[in-house]
Amino acid sequence: MNNFANKQPSRSEGGSRDLRNANELETVYPYPDIPRSVRKHLERCFEIDDINHVNPDDAREQTRLERLNNINQVLGLVRTYCGTELNGSAYKAAALGVVVDIAEGLGYNRSPSTRASEVLADFFEQNAEEGDLMSPKNIYIAGLLQDRRRLDRFREESRSSSDALDYEAGAALPGKAEWLSDPASSDSDTLYDLASTINIESILISGAEIIQKLNSGSSNDRETLDLIRYSERIVAPVAELIGFDTLAMSLNSLTKSTRLTNGGRGYLLHRADAIIDRFRAYDRSHSLGNNVRTIFSNIMDEIFTEDGNIAEPQLAVNYGDMCQSVYGDTEDTIVPTDDGDVEVGWRFRLKSRGSLAWKMYQTEISGKDVSVTPMDILGITAVVKDDEDQVKLFHTLGRGIYSSDKIQPYAAPTKASAVHVRGMDDFIDNMIRDIPVNVPVDVKKSSSPEAMHYGKITGFYSNLPFEIQCVTRFYRDSMQIGPLAHILYKEKKVGNMGVEETEKATAILAKIRSRRNKLGDPRLVNSRSRRTPAFNGNATMARELIERLTMLKNVTSRTVGFIALEDSKGKLE
Repeated sequence: MNNFANKQPSRSEGGSRDLRNANELETVYPYPDIPRSVRKHLERCFEIDDINHVNPDDAREQTRLERLNNINQVLGLVRTYCGTELNGSAYKAAALGVVVDIAEGLGYNRSPSTRASEVLADFFEQNAEEGDLMSPKNIYIAGLLQDRRRLDRFREESRSSSDALDYEAGAALPGKAEWLSDPASSDSDTLYDLASTINIESILISGAEIIQKLNSGSSNDRETLDLIRYSERIVAPVAELIGFDTLAMSLNSLTKSTRLTNGGRGYLLHRADAIIDRFRAYDRSHSLGNNVRTIFSNIMDEIFTEDGNIAEPQLAVNYGDMCQSVYGDTEDTIVPTDDGDVEVGWRFRLKSRGSLAWKMYQTEISGKDVSVTPMDILGITAVVKDDEDQVKLFHTLGRGIYSSDKIQPYAAPTKASAVHVRGMDDFIDNMIRDIPVNVPVDVKKSSSPEAMHYGKITGFYSNLPFEIQCVTRFYRDSMQIGPLAHILYKEKKVGNMGVEETEKATAILAKIRSRRNKLGDPRLVNSRSRRTPAFNGNATMARELIERLTMLKNVTSRTVGFIALEDSKGKLE
């Protein structure tokens, strides 16, 4: 819990002050990631009278406060992975997600709650613009809340058991073999159906909720496995397709970690932690993420002897709390090589503990030596414009690494050399032509120009394993939303599709990717007007939600008033 949780409200001679109405609210509120306009509504929903005074012996009050803390954690994760790409109204919708679940009886809430419905109605009334209950902001927020009902269908399709019994009623628990089964993703058609009907913001928020729930733990293994399958089949693939790689990395790390732990292979996570800790030990006075950034910069300094060749690396996400990702990048920079200037964009990431441990598990079940450390723990990618620039940069990388006193080239476990090139014959010949004398090259030939073409070099810097991969923008894009996309690889379609099928698949992936461009626009998917959303599809459902909540609140108010009047009449008589 945040340190502010135990702060007491200041008192003056006249008595206690209501800090929730004071100007210094931000300095005392224990859940800073929750939007100010939503806080009082959440407190009312959870029946929290005074957030600064909670009875430590009252289990119900502690539980209510914990629910508020969980929401704050979810919002913190959304901010970590999405930042300002999401509109402020999306954060309000994220904070109110649990409330609409309670109001609508979604998820594990057995029946709709009148109190939660009234809370939502109050919020929409107070969030209205110039008295317009159906203002664009309200429609947008209501639409994101309605997405939770639409996502239920995809959650149901991801269930690991067809047992109709509720979890509490004794559905069969998963065994080790089920936990250790290979993660599976939905096909591209299913993901397109998802992205074309459900707002991407809602899927990202759902990803943050998954991370929070899996970190908090559950008493029911079947429920946990279903949540993992939903993440693997739906949320992580969509996050990856639209470019939220760090969210996908954290989700995949956490789901694989949970699979290994419950499948009796938790010791592999300890091995993974030990390897990752070598990067943390590089400088204990700094965070793991900052160490990775420093190591990346130092490797670049060793390769490129001139100062100022590499743009300042930025950490998009740092390892910590519930985040299991370290990812950074640079702006595109002109890098001088022996053969001329090359524009390069750099990406670097630290392999997550779950991904690393799962790779060890795959090594273990194949009968190979699990003690051999993979070389791609620190993965560095150089993205260049075309084949010509790729050759120039790769030659410079090779010369720099082999001439450095602090870098030891070393072959990856599955390769015969520290230098590896994959592609067609002409591509291979050009890539290896000026690699240092007497350096062997591990070669893998590609079957066509569309198949993967790249060069990579592996080695150790200060006894820390790293891999540098050099690719063109064409192949980088192809690995994300083209014929080489990861989702198509999982479907076993890479290299097995005809021209027509390839065009259809890549068009679908490109459409999903394009949804990211609309994230900052508070408009529901398929809405036609920016100022006045057309009330069709998602917008219609959003309007219906607001109307239903408002009507229920009015009916409840009239009923309560009638009962009060009857009571007063009875007393007068």
